[in-house]
Amino acid sequence: MLNLKQLHSWLKTRLGYKGSQTDDITITLGTFDVTILADPGADRIRVHTAICDISDVNHKEILEANFHSTQDVHYAIHKDKIYSVFTHWFSDMTDRELDEGFQQVINLHKTHYFEIIGVEIWYYLKHIMKR
Repeated sequence: MLNLKQLHSWLKTRLGYKGSQTDDITITLGTFDVTILADPGADRIRVHTAICDISDVNHKEILEANFHSTQDVHYAIHKDKIYSVFTHWFSDMTDRELDEGFQQVINLHKTHYFEIIGVEIWYYLKHIMKR
């Protein structure tokens, strides 16, 4: 079970986070940001990161990419950007679930372009095979 104090302890231990203890945290990981929104009043936590502009991909491709590798993370669209998003009940969250959700958000961000290219190649080969 997680509360705000434990969340900040998790952030400090796992990521070396030294920022303020708020319920809206953005962490820069290399070239991208991951945002954690904790709302104990609504008993929800959300971890998300922007992946790309919506105009960068075909909608069918985005729905197929990473289908098997992100069990708890989903795509979302906000202000013409595609995000990887993990949501969970805040009070029921364990460190392990937060570890897994956070890693899946990052993996979806990192593998997005590779997966899209893979889907495009698969469709191309499938089209050639029909000839």
